[in-house]
Amino acid sequence: MKTLKKFGLIIACFAIIVCAWQIYNYFYAPVIPKSQLQKVPKGYSDIVIFVDFKEPSGRNRFIVYDKSKNKVLLRANCSHGQGGGSTMRNPVFSNQPSSNCSSLGRYKIVSPGRMSNGYPSYVLEGLDPTNSNARMRQILIHPSKVVSAFGFGAYPFYLPLKKVSSGCFTISFFNFKKLRHIINRETKPVMLIAYY
Repeated sequence: MKTLKKFGLIIACFAIIVCAWQIYNYFYAPVIPKSQLQKVPKGYSDIVIFVDFKEPSGRNRFIVYDKSKNKVLLRANCSHGQGGGSTMRNPVFSNQPSSNCSSLGRYKIVSPGRMSNGYPSYVLEGLDPTNSNARMRQILIHPSKVVSAFGFGAYPFYLPLKKVSSGCFTISFFNFKKLRHIINRETKPVMLIAYY
């Protein structure tokens, strides 16, 4: 009987630790370097999306930030491109067409769109030499059922790569809906900055 109680206590403690860890991951957001904040030119919205590819894909690395209020508006898991020998742990970056890789640099959100599968999306235009082929490569922000399956994040694990992203910024449906609500209020163009 005592052994059973001890086992139950161990299970309860383990469950509490796992829940606390997942709650921490849900609210986690990486610190945005000042060097990245300074890359937003005049004429753009104070709402900026930062994607820190140094962070694991199972942790929030897609951050929607309000510069004027110094406030994080949205934290989200984000998958990286599956091409170029990328692994779940280590993304490989490329601007080449058909590379299926993520690209670093500044992007302008051009317009809302719709993917061939009917999913909503945002069309991106690359503004730097490292992502100048973004429109040709059809790099988007879009939701995925795979990312949605990890609602609280997966850290210390990573999001699967296969059939999730060919270089697009892929987030959950829940977070895409929140992102759309934020972007729809803006009158100036919104910038996304991906860095490593």
